[in-house]
Amino acid sequence: MLNPVEGLFFWLGVGAAAWRWRWPAFRLLLIWLMTLMVLIFLARGIFPSTQRMLAVAPAVYLFVGVGVWVAFSILRARFLREHGTRAAIAAGLVISVAILVQGIDTYRTHFHKWAVTPEVLEEYFPPWMGVLDALNAQSSGADVLYLFPKYGDYDYAYLYQGEAKVHLFNPHVKASLLTEVESVLKDSEELSTVKVVEWISDPISGYDARLVAFLLRKYGRCLGSEEYSDFAIHSFNDISLDRPWTFYELEPLVVKYDGGITLRGLALGQGAEQLPSRQLLHLERERPLWMALRWQAEPGLEVDYSISLRLYSAEGERVYQDDFVPRSRLDLPTGHWWSEEEIDFWTALPLPEELSAGDYEGLMLDSV
Repeated sequence: MLNPVEGLFFWLGVGAAAWRWRWPAFRLLLIWLMTLMVLIFLARGIFPSTQRMLAVAPAVYLFVGVGVWVAFSILRARFLREHGTRAAIAAGLVISVAILVQGIDTYRTHFHKWAVTPEVLEEYFPPWMGVLDALNAQSSGADVLYLFPKYGDYDYAYLYQGEAKVHLFNPHVKASLLTEVESVLKDSEELSTVKVVEWISDPISGYDARLVAFLLRKYGRCLGSEEYSDFAIHSFNDISLDRPWTFYELEPLVVKYDGGITLRGLALGQGAEQLPSRQLLHLERERPLWMALRWQAEPGLEVDYSISLRLYSAEGERVYQDDFVPRSRLDLPTGHWWSEEEIDFWTALPLPEELSAGDYEGLMLDSV
């Protein structure tokens, strides 16, 4: 908290207060300092934080003032007895100039040096600013709702200038996430569009945003996505709230692939309807097929697998293919999963515009 000069005056003040502890003012300062410092010492090994120093700061700077006064009193008594008034004015000017210079230096250090260091920018999550810039640039009215996961203790209200509603949902808890998003949509007034912000640079929070996007794709209609360097914004409308929301019910499977990976569960559906996996599927471009797959890595797996979804015509010609890389909540590919860890992976299969209507052999699932 103190530079070397301030530290010198601080300890001089503490020494003077201890020497004259019978004085009520000095005794109060000593009790103040020691009592609140004990709380800091007790919490130091748990979650160190300079915020716990705030209650001590006034006492610390009062002791600095005591040290300055004691030093000036000694100098005036020994060397400046005949020029006490002038000495007091000169000392006041010196101290005022010193405080002004230190204030300017502190401002430059904080805003011109510390605030722009790469470590600080990384710690304080710069994509947050990018999201707010994107939201402010879009002319969204009150009938638009933005959903994105909380990130630390950051808030948006003092920087967001638009009229659209914004809700920060609690990440990392799958069950409450479903009920929270559904409740927010029911409590909101007429909405034309719901937009989900996905943190690309934060895989854990991004996982939860993708889960919310999966729900909205299941119970609504996807309008598309806007890709940015650190985040993406997915837009939805026509969201159905006339039934309780669910994620999916996995059909248990045991399909072992060569190479140390096993498919443990499968769920297929269109919109809010979940379909049996062993039947003909009537695919519609307005209602893309969604699926959830539960994978398990066997011990010693060091291969990063991907999933290839392929659609074939009746003649056996491959007319569509989309590849995905299954990742864990920590955004790790299969080669970095823990042994025996089960990972759910979900996605949707949008039909391309150029695909003509007709009968197709089906959807083939391969691991490549």
